[in-house]
Amino acid sequence: MLHRAALTIGLAIPICILSMFMIAMTVLLKSPIIAIIALCTFLAATASLLIGGAMIISELYLSHLALRYEVMNELSLGAKAPALTESLKWRRTSRRLHWGKAPLKK
Repeated sequence: MLHRAALTIGLAIPICILSMFMIAMTVLLKSPIIAIIALCTFLAATASLLIGGAMIISELYLSHLALRYEVMNELSLGAKAPALTESLKWRRTSRRLHWGKAPLKK
């Protein structure tokens, strides 16, 4: 969705430039019809920019909700999660066994 938003905003820039050329043509030719068309193209560029910004905001909001869900899910594990010290002891023991040394006895 961010890709589409970037394309929408990128489309607004050439439309804006086109409307500037149309405004210049309106001033040179003093034509009210071209002035109305230039106004419509400028409004289309503004609308495209606003739509792209709204798409980015909605995508950021959805991303925030997904991240919040993941954090709350991990925090709710609580007692289900294994203790960190047990996993470290196992790793130390397995590493010593892997290198061919017996674990230290206390």
